[in-house]
Amino acid sequence: MKVAWETFKKILGKITSSQYFWYAVFIGLAYYAYTRLTKPKEDYFLEKPFPNNGADIPSNWSPDSLAEQFNEYFTSWFTAAETYITLLTKSQALTDGQFFALVQTYNAKFGKVDKKTFYTRVKNSILIVFIGDNPKQPVLDRMIRLKLNY
Repeated sequence: MKVAWETFKKILGKITSSQYFWYAVFIGLAYYAYTRLTKPKEDYFLEKPFPNNGADIPSNWSPDSLAEQFNEYFTSWFTAAETYITLLTKSQALTDGQFFALVQTYNAKFGKVDKKTFYTRVKNSILIVFIGDNPKQPVLDRMIRLKLNY
């Protein structure tokens, strides 16, 4: 057993004295750190408490259909800009609690699939508006105000 231990220490000493060993260790640690820092945190997709405890959400209202319509728009190749503007207008007409539920539902159902939250989808969507203001901005501002901008 003593001979085996001495041989192991001798081999380990030769390996660690090589500069290439330390380069490999450094590259491995850098890669590990990079993957940990760029991976979205799971708490982004956890539900947050509703503003006013959801008191302004009607009992018979569900955000599922609107969240699915947004997902269809974001994942389809050829959808008219008018459809997106209509969806953004519908989302702006919601109360804060309903809007909060819409964003949380979208993130829970579709955000985990491709690691893109509702905020990043709206922010990075391309919408060319020739007349008037950008309809995305009020939605983005509302998400920032409700602390849903993750």
